[in-house]
Amino acid sequence: MNFLLPLIFTFLFSKPNKITIMRKLVCFILAVSMCTIQAFAQNRTVTGRVTDDKGGPVANASVKVKGTPIGTVIGLDGAFSSLIPPNAKSLVISSLNFGLEEVAIGTQSQINITLKAVIDNLEEVVVVG
Repeated sequence: MNFLLPLIFTFLFSKPNKITIMRKLVCFILAVSMCTIQAFAQNRTVTGRVTDDKGGPVANASVKVKGTPIGTVIGLDGAFSSLIPPNAKSLVISSLNFGLEEVAIGTQSQINITLKAVIDNLEEVVVVG
């Protein structure tokens, strides 16, 4: 936004003639288009809750935006909040003892996900004491 100050100053305090008027018009159109482009490229926040098939919260699961390194870890209450880019299509939710779930985002800002328990994904358990 710092580029707007010189443009506004030039627009307000220059002497009017045809060339100056055209410059002002071009600068004004450029400034408006830059602000519009910046407004469309904003990240948005998606929040939600992850529960198991019995309705209880799933703690410490991970929520990632598919195809990006952007993600978050779910809190103890199963709630999450994440900033996602405007081109994000889906979220991938995973947790130990639960199946991987992929959810389409669309235009939603609130997404609630139910994970199904998978018992057979652990082959061995080692207890260290």
